[in-house]
Amino acid sequence: MSLILSVTISLLFVGHRANTAIYDLQSKSLEIESKLTTSYLTLFLETRTQILNDLARQPILSNAIMGSDTSKALLQDYLFQYKIMGSTEKITIINVLKEVVFSNDPSLNELSIIEQPWINSLLEEQTEKAVILNKPTNTDLFTIAVPIKYNNFTEGVLMVQFNTPMTQLLPTDFDRKSHGLTLAGPWVFILI
Repeated sequence: MSLILSVTISLLFVGHRANTAIYDLQSKSLEIESKLTTSYLTLFLETRTQILNDLARQPILSNAIMGSDTSKALLQDYLFQYKIMGSTEKITIINVLKEVVFSNDPSLNELSIIEQPWINSLLEEQTEKAVILNKPTNTDLFTIAVPIKYNNFTEGVLMVQFNTPMTQLLPTDFDRKSHGLTLAGPWVFILI
């Protein structure tokens, strides 16, 4: 009888410890997966933001947003098939008057895009960048916008919509029904 009692008590303690160990392992695994996902998304956004900041410093952009039709024609030649990290992305340049100076995609010329509050924030130098999560056709696409400056004054906005859906940036086993993802910051905007 004491043997059965000791075996039962041992199983209860071992079972409880095994359950706790498995739960801790699952929690740590989810935490690591979350950190990796956050790191990968941050890297994706930061590298593209830096590339756009470098592109926005090109004299051809500032000349075109303030200049003549010749400058705009040169900009058209320079950016029409411009590749960012090997992909041709949707590029739009808006001047300080909110006029589209260049766009390689007519859908980005719409007034609804130009009248977004983040464009005003960039033009009024309230923010240094804007990261927008677009949901045009049930695919979450990032748009990043940075100011184009001339003599340290913002003269326009360089806006690029990246064709990589957010689902491709997440781990393959990421399940939207059981996992949550929050994008937050003063420069993040979500368009639905």
